[in-house]
Amino acid sequence: MSSEDLVQKIRHGLRRVLDRTTHAMETLQEALNFIGWERYPHYRDHHGVGRSGLIGTAVGAVAGFHLSLLLCSLFLLPYGLVRSSLIVWSLHIVLLATFHFLEFFVTSLRQPHSFSTDSFIVNHSLNYTVAIVASFVEFWVEVLLFGSRRLRYPLFFLVGLVMVVGGQYFRSLAMWQCGESFNHMIAHEKPSHHRLMTSGLYQYLRHPSYFGWFYWSIGMQLVLGNFWCFAAYFYVSWKFFHERIPYEEELLLRFYGDEYRQYVARSYIGIPFVFSKITAPTPAPSASRTDDAAVAADATAEDVASPTLIDDDDEDLYDSARQSAAPSASSSAKQKDE
Repeated sequence: MSSEDLVQKIRHGLRRVLDRTTHAMETLQEALNFIGWERYPHYRDHHGVGRSGLIGTAVGAVAGFHLSLLLCSLFLLPYGLVRSSLIVWSLHIVLLATFHFLEFFVTSLRQPHSFSTDSFIVNHSLNYTVAIVASFVEFWVEVLLFGSRRLRYPLFFLVGLVMVVGGQYFRSLAMWQCGESFNHMIAHEKPSHHRLMTSGLYQYLRHPSYFGWFYWSIGMQLVLGNFWCFAAYFYVSWKFFHERIPYEEELLLRFYGDEYRQYVARSYIGIPFVFSKITAPTPAPSASRTDDAAVAADATAEDVASPTLIDDDDEDLYDSARQSAAPSASSSAKQKDE
């Protein structure tokens, strides 16, 4: 067999593996979206009671099993009967299940207008499903190849755990404080119940739910010790928010006008190298300049009209606008997260 034939055979094999993997991921996503369940009334749409019950039971069962496994592993670890990798895996699954439960629970209490089975966001998107599966694959492949040696950096684990707990706190609290103004989907028209949130976490961060999700997602990879997935998660999450936040802020500026422009000037995003495209509000004329104008008016005895605030020319916000893929959650007037 020539070298060219060998290369072609390898390419053909890789293409088949990729096609099968893609098909498997799409099939999994269809299952999470209950495709094919339309003939059952309680599973027909995302408000079905059956969907909520089944997803809730699954999340609870997975969390309960791994919590029991975690506690047993911690008890048996001093006797050398379990590996530390099992503890890390169990903790990771408990944290992941907690995240999805809190998404559903907080939404049910604080955002009843947008509440549905999709609030679990276990079916967030195909990209999200692929990312979760990829992190599982990296963890177990490296465990099989290197055993517990892959977890020889406890500092990264601790930093990741702090990021996960802190990120979860910021996200859940932001959803709670934003109340009815939060939504897992971006709103392109201002709903009547929306208001600009500038208190609590929003006093300092314009998008605390995005802030929390960003650090939660990359922290989860440090907990697992997945350095390849950490790099991939960091880049993909950053790129998502780098595009999404400026687009969303243009919508919020249209909703709230100069009030939002002033809010941008005194608050932060908190995600590295993600910046707003909204300019600071024009400062009001100083008192000294106003006095000079009055003196000039008296000297010439001319009537001077009161200064009129001239609005900036309307910007065409939608020439390149595109629908967002919902990760995540929003802020201020909140329209998604995420």
